Amino acid sequence: MSGFDEGRVFYSDQNILGTEERRDDKHLQKAKYRDFIRNYKDNNLYIYRDQLRTHYLSGQYFLDVSLEHLIAYDNKEGSELANFLQQRPAEFFPLFEDAAKDVVAEFIRVGELRGEDVHDIQVVLKTSQNPKSLRDLQASDVSKLVVVPGIVIGASKVRAKATHIQIMCRNCRNVKVIPCRAGFGGATLP
Repeated sequence: MSGFDEGRVFYSDQNILGTEERRDDKHLQKAKYRDFIRNYKDNNLYIYRDQLRTHYLSGQYFLDVSLEHLIAYDNKEGSELANFLQQRPAEFFPLFEDAAKDVVAEFIRVGELRGEDVHDIQVVLKTSQNPKSLRDLQASDVSKLVVVPGIVIGASKVRAKATHIQIMCRNCRNVKVIPCRAGFGGATLP
């Protein structure tokens, strides 16, 4: 037990005294996105749960989500899922996609595709919000989800980028899988 008697302070927040939830706790947000996909109803139809099931069974690994439905669910449930997604998409979009993958894993476990590996799910957001002109974008809009008008007039060749890398120690042959960050970021090697 050496090292514990060096006079350092060790701390672990167990939330024993308080019952209030942290608004930006990632596990909590992922659970809320999962609940949204499972429980959002429109005219007594579970539109996202059913859409995810039919898309997945037909080999289409995506989910179309209306931002307005997410905002309506937030107002009903008292959460801020849409706000977090718009303000910090780099953090919360992967959580939304992981939540969709978890929902697929649940109905695979229940029986429709028992024993299959779960594919990654892409969440596609649709909205009727007014687009913002490119000239109106400001520094405060950087790293946020904004709607801009326009059409794609050029595209480059698709380049492969790893989502996970697998490294092996030369000495002990231990293998480790490391996720790569999205965008231009890479993986941090130990």
